[in-house]
Amino acid sequence: YKAMAQNITLYAKWTINTYTITIAVGQSGYGSVNTTSVTAVPYGTTIKVGSSANILSVNGTNVTATATAATAQYSYAFSKWTQSSTTGTQVTSTGFTVTGAITIYANFTRTTNTYTVTIAVGQSGYGTVSSSSVTAVPYGTKITASGGTLTIAKSAAVTVTATATAQTAQYSYAFSKWTQSSTSGTQVTSTGFTVTGAITIYANFTRSTRTYTVTIAVGQSGYGTVSSTSVTAVPY
Repeated sequence: YKAMAQNITLYAKWTINTYTITIAVGQSGYGSVNTTSVTAVPYGTTIKVGSSANILSVNGTNVTATATAATAQYSYAFSKWTQSSTTGTQVTSTGFTVTGAITIYANFTRTTNTYTVTIAVGQSGYGTVSSSSVTAVPYGTKITASGGTLTIAKSAAVTVTATATAQTAQYSYAFSKWTQSSTSGTQVTSTGFTVTGAITIYANFTRSTRTYTVTIAVGQSGYGTVSSTSVTAVPY
């Protein structure tokens, strides 16, 4: 060998390991993420929630979780980020450090939408209903009718009763039918229909003019006669 002519310093060099961070949606169809992986993330990097709850900060990359747009049936919302599974440790603004490849889940919730069912009298003055509205009726709830009773089958069923106005000397009133959306709308029957949005149901009534019997009598017995002793069905 050749002898060194002077002192020399040797340096040890190494390269830190890097890993891929996979981003997944925890509940299929409930939402989406703008990227499904971030590559070359160095060991020891802190992964944390960013400027808002649905943003994950990964080595300078912001991953955004977006809930699915609401439908008539469901509303969706972002819930949280978790490590390794949907039930794993929640990722917070404090964060955690990367020690290997990992999957982080964007978690979402889904709730069934509820609606107000309005109950109206179809013919003003002809009758009344026991309730003018039923709130928080879930999408898909069945509404049925039997006579003057309307049943809204929530988890705790609600019944609404239609009552005809008491008769007067001139008129008699009666309940007729329940209809959807208008007085001439589809009739609500015992088969029923399901709630798909806010709706007004009408209690329909009929009114008829009362009729009377007019009796004809001879005032002085034996003095004369009349051709008829009564006339029936004479309208008020």
